[in-house]
Amino acid sequence: MLLPIMLCTAAVCGTSSAGPPLDGTSINKTVYSDANNWLSLPAQNRHEADVIFFYPTTYSPESPDAPLISTLDDEGMRAGAQHVFRTQATAFETCADIYAPYYQQVNFTAFEGAHEELMEIERGAVERIFGAGLLF
Repeated sequence: MLLPIMLCTAAVCGTSSAGPPLDGTSINKTVYSDANNWLSLPAQNRHEADVIFFYPTTYSPESPDAPLISTLDDEGMRAGAQHVFRTQATAFETCADIYAPYYQQVNFTAFEGAHEELMEIERGAVERIFGAGLLF
């Protein structure tokens, strides 16, 4: 049984197709059949319920010249995601199997302007996660 308990930013919870980003950053479609693209991907079902945890945006580069969109292997983004997972998602570990995908994130500076197409990246990630066929 899938119990869709999701913690996410409002930007993640929509659907649409993305165009090219404003700053020319490469958008890579994440392959969610690759276990390296998951923060938490249970190898076996231990519980009757599943939780899909979408952590809030953790990509916040120190340089103002950094890309508006993170790479999936950005160390700061991954470290932030792991911290949020430990402090929030583990609340469900005694009663559910927790799935938590890594996803390309939009830099917080995108929220300061009209960068709607950048927000589409996070929406597209959610669509690919459910389309990977691993959750059902």
